[in-house]
Amino acid sequence: MSLIKALPFMTYSVLHGSLAYKQQIIIFSGQNYSPAIAIPFLMVACGGLLDNVRLAMGALRGPGGASLQLADLCFFLHYVIVPLTFTSLAYIAVGMLQGYDWLMTGSYLLTAAFVVHGLVTYHGKVAGNYALSLEGGIAKWTLDRSKVKVTFDMILPVMLIGLFGVIVGAIGWWQRGWAWLFYLQLAGFLGQAMVPSLKTGGMYLSNFLEVVFLASMMATQI
Repeated sequence: MSLIKALPFMTYSVLHGSLAYKQQIIIFSGQNYSPAIAIPFLMVACGGLLDNVRLAMGALRGPGGASLQLADLCFFLHYVIVPLTFTSLAYIAVGMLQGYDWLMTGSYLLTAAFVVHGLVTYHGKVAGNYALSLEGGIAKWTLDRSKVKVTFDMILPVMLIGLFGVIVGAIGWWQRGWAWLFYLQLAGFLGQAMVPSLKTGGMYLSNFLEVVFLASMMATQI
């Protein structure tokens, strides 16, 4: 049973690794690319690779050992690195539009705000505001509501990234005829919206849609 639980995460790890590998080929091959898309994308894809390795190890071997150590690293990656996706999405949109450079300014402000929030949240974890819990036998850090009453968790930046992705997908459909970009971004957004109600099963859907989300962004560079 543990192998069956781990297999999706192992698959997602390979897919994230493939996306990261393709991105570094684009970066180092001298192709025409934008660092504003490529560098954040590469960091997020590598973070997704590590996160799914952690989940696979937790499903196979339990919550201790290296899985627990990776849980600490992935907590940081989720809260501090994932918001960089705003910048990549904005640059994709600006590349398809004329006179919308303000999108980049907005993305920089959103990225900075959520990175600062992520650093504050990580400091809160170090200060003991998060407790180790198990979800489907896999270790994760959960906000201790008895210590912290008012906060917004990772779901808000994730939802805003998803909504921004839908807007960028609509721009792609309007300007380039990329209906596929809109529908894939919409699927990612709706999937993330449903994840909190799915409990353990939400990890499988969420991590699958992360791959879909990143793959559709990669396709805009090819």
